[in-house]
Amino acid sequence: MEIKLAKIVQRLNQSGADALVLHAPQNRRYLTGLRASAGTVVVTSRGEAVFVVDFRYSTAARQALGGSPMACEEVPVEEQDRWVGSFLRGSGCRRVLIEDQYLPLARARELEALWPAELAGCGWMEELRAVKTPEELRCIRTSQEIAEKSLLETLERVAPGMTERQVEAYLTWRLLENGSENGVFGIVAASGPNSALPHAVPTDRALERGDLLLIDFGALYRGWYSDITRTVAIGRAGEEERAVYALVQSACEAAIAAVSGGVSAAAADEAARSVIRQAGYAGFFGHGLGHGVGLDIHELPRLRPGSRDTLRPGNVVTVEPGIYLPERFGVRIEDLLAVEEKGCSRLTRMSRELIVL
Repeated sequence: MEIKLAKIVQRLNQSGADALVLHAPQNRRYLTGLRASAGTVVVTSRGEAVFVVDFRYSTAARQALGGSPMACEEVPVEEQDRWVGSFLRGSGCRRVLIEDQYLPLARARELEALWPAELAGCGWMEELRAVKTPEELRCIRTSQEIAEKSLLETLERVAPGMTERQVEAYLTWRLLENGSENGVFGIVAASGPNSALPHAVPTDRALERGDLLLIDFGALYRGWYSDITRTVAIGRAGEEERAVYALVQSACEAAIAAVSGGVSAAAADEAARSVIRQAGYAGFFGHGLGHGVGLDIHELPRLRPGSRDTLRPGNVVTVEPGIYLPERFGVRIEDLLAVEEKGCSRLTRMSRELIVL
């Protein structure tokens, strides 16, 4: 925590701001390690740091903070805004940064009326979170292991007649049994023509022999997400399905070869996109190549056309090219990568070869 606080203090001093106030659950957890539905973190440019929580979380917060330099204050929820205002006043804070991308305008105006300070937006917390520490990387790796174990156990049960909702339910159970936190993001389990919908919601459609089944999901371990997509065949795979699968696999491998520290996110996207475009399927890959993964399932950097992000060592990113043929079938293959100075390491251990169940 000390290193993270030091980075925030440095940013505050560089920006000329006196304090940063955090309300977003992911940012609170990033600094405190505690998963809580409410609370406020305040950090000043002088290095003062306090976690304001109500009675429900005070004991857990003190345990989470341990011997860290961040103090813990128990304040009823309805009084926390005024308490923070008093703290800012007492610390002489005149310019305060808030998470303008998280707080609604009405909420920001409430705080502006309560706090004796000029409020400005903070856009760099996600930048700090985008570069993972070794411990954070270990948590993401464990999260990915949980996801893959759960997927393999689920695939052992998948058979014709099983519905997409049943696949979703069984996979959810395996995730929780294998150590994932409750609160994983929505599972995509899409079969047959539904697999051509990139973010399909599971339905009561029963799997049929010859279907492709696209499964996209992740685990959540100590607050850290993982992400994986695999497309499998039920019973058999037709010639065209195999050809499209092989093309997406080649695009995924081209992207992995391109990912490295210092490479633009747009260039990584183009490495995969050019493979698909040259094969004549440009109009059937309509989303970005991937995204950062961490305390949020979608974080910086954004790997997509026109992205201004640059990949940095410590980033954890997905590469997930796909081809979607409307009302017929779709294929997506997604791996999770840790960006390094030169190249990347693959956190996904599962094979990218087509699985026929």
